[in-house]
Amino acid sequence: MTTNRNKNLRDDERWNENLKRLVTFKNKFNHTNVPIKYTDDGDNEDADGLVHLGSWVHHQRKEYRIYQNTNGEAGKMTPWRIAKLNKIDFQWNPGNRNDGTWKAMFQELVSFKQKYNSTKVPQLGSKDEKNDPPYRKLLKWVEKQQSQYNRLKRNETSQLTPDRVQLLESIGMSWSGKAVTDDEKWLKLYYFKLVALQHEYNITDVSEHYS
Repeated sequence: MTTNRNKNLRDDERWNENLKRLVTFKNKFNHTNVPIKYTDDGDNEDADGLVHLGSWVHHQRKEYRIYQNTNGEAGKMTPWRIAKLNKIDFQWNPGNRNDGTWKAMFQELVSFKQKYNSTKVPQLGSKDEKNDPPYRKLLKWVEKQQSQYNRLKRNETSQLTPDRVQLLESIGMSWSGKAVTDDEKWLKLYYFKLVALQHEYNITDVSEHYS
């Protein structure tokens, strides 16, 4: 048992040294996307467990996927290491080509929250309508985030990374869609119906047409 404990301590020490190298890289380049073939001063110290920094970063992402898929029961990734990497804004999925689209939709949800004090986008109209009702695209995006979050909780492969979860939760994201507040009921029952009418008939005063 003592031998295993000493080995774990050595592993943590080497891991911390590699983390320090990553922090140095980030301070220099302002990101954590280390190229796989990147070399630094520590790359000549393989005897101490300091492998190529790019390889080490790639390995952390691989270990994190194992951690997600096994509920932390396999691999070497730990909550402590995840917290350390998140603290320096480590990018777990830097190659995601949809990152720009995701951020744009997130900003749309932020605007929605600021306007209506809710992240629960109501369902309006049917799919066969000639004109899409307001916020249909945002609604589909929110539903996808909820679905990906559920996959994450089931330890399945998910597109929802820890930094995205943190961003969504920072604006009060509702993952279940339950426990609707009075304001949200009002939005769904009244306000959005008026908006839908305005959208359909291109009018600004619904009372002129519906009294």
